[in-house]
Amino acid sequence: MAFFLPNQNHSADAWDYAAALKHQFDLFETHHLLHNLPAWLVQQVLVSASIKVEPIALMCLLNALYGVFVLQVLVTIFKRRGFSDSQIIPLVLLAGASWGMLRFMSENETYILPILFSLLGVNALEKSKLNNSPLYQAGFWFAFACLFHQLQVWWWLAGLITLLVASPKYVVSYLLPALVVPVTYLLVHFLVWEKPATAQALGESFFHVLVEGNLATVNFGNTFLLWLIGIGRSFIQMHGYFAILPGLDLKWYLAFTLLPLALLYLVWQFWVTKKNARFTPIKLGWILPLLLLAFCFYSGGNAEFLVGLPIALLLWLQPTLEGNLLRNIGLWILAWNVSLGLAPLNRYEFQPFQQEAKFISENPDALYISDYSTEINAILIYQSGLNTYLSRPGKDGVPSDSTLENDISTAFKQGKRVFTSSLNKLPLSRAGLLANSNEWWKAYRLQSRTTLVFSGQTWTVWELLPRN
Repeated sequence: MAFFLPNQNHSADAWDYAAALKHQFDLFETHHLLHNLPAWLVQQVLVSASIKVEPIALMCLLNALYGVFVLQVLVTIFKRRGFSDSQIIPLVLLAGASWGMLRFMSENETYILPILFSLLGVNALEKSKLNNSPLYQAGFWFAFACLFHQLQVWWWLAGLITLLVASPKYVVSYLLPALVVPVTYLLVHFLVWEKPATAQALGESFFHVLVEGNLATVNFGNTFLLWLIGIGRSFIQMHGYFAILPGLDLKWYLAFTLLPLALLYLVWQFWVTKKNARFTPIKLGWILPLLLLAFCFYSGGNAEFLVGLPIALLLWLQPTLEGNLLRNIGLWILAWNVSLGLAPLNRYEFQPFQQEAKFISENPDALYISDYSTEINAILIYQSGLNTYLSRPGKDGVPSDSTLENDISTAFKQGKRVFTSSLNKLPLSRAGLLANSNEWWKAYRLQSRTTLVFSGQTWTVWELLPRN
């Protein structure tokens, strides 16, 4: 389904990665060093064959393909564990239908391909039965995954802890292939980025997210709330745009009626057959889900870091239910996530950022202030190839920014027009929960200049004028 219903509401990161491919800059990014390379290779083949594909669309399609490979490796793992085809189908259906998988199979993000390599590590680890030789393969795949996203270090660490407990004499053969990570980073550091051999420069290359402080810091209450929501969203889609859907088309009323009724039936069916529910947990299989959950909490409850949670739980718990109940639960999750996740995100525009980028392009000499400047600038860079930031953040989200008033004053003195969209708010979302309310615009006169329409919503662009 992700092949046919790619996300049309791209994140800032999605535009950024696609811009790197389209304009051939920043192909190597610190926390997912090699992720853009497969897309670049495919693009070169297509270009040589005179086939034109929009880079962001190509990268979404590749993620859908990576997801298919993920499910195939899962099938291999469960077969190795002795499961029959009838037992494997509902387990793989649950994994593939989870929102963590479908969300990132349909978007240009960097999570699916690393999970594929990590699962190859799981497969190699279980294939080895703790014999020394194949542990090199397991160690390599787990480490190799970290080159495509540093989040996969938790999968590598889970494998290491498992070996330390179960078979410590083979740890060295698992650790040695991990050298591929620092060696690759050093090669890129010196040959591509051409950075010096200083501790600061090396720290930025290896641990950019930590050094720059890019992990979200949120108060405990919001973190706990977002963490719980993230756990739920790793299985099923939940989002503020749900409130908009019924007003866009009557069929969404049908979806919001039938799907909960079907869920109630499944809950009742589970209740009457719960005595026959079986879990066959793998020894030490709890380590990986625990690490993923802990890191998600540490990073402010970011649901993106739980993309692999459903797979990790299935690999650990291996549930079986009476009859076709597990399969039916998987089908319900698939129906929910396709109907209320993939379909609306493909059909509707729930954010006006591309329209704002167009407005900025039409007014290149103006100062434009937006609380979503990261997304808008990423679109502009993708479209133009100019690595410049034409949209400036407002105080919302950047409360420590004391230069906003100076920038506006300077623009007025230079005769430039100043526009803002900061008075608008998107439907309930994680970004909305974390936003810091600051009505800085009240210091100026406002005149409405244009109204952007998206999915039945309006988004006003105001011009700022001095009060005197």
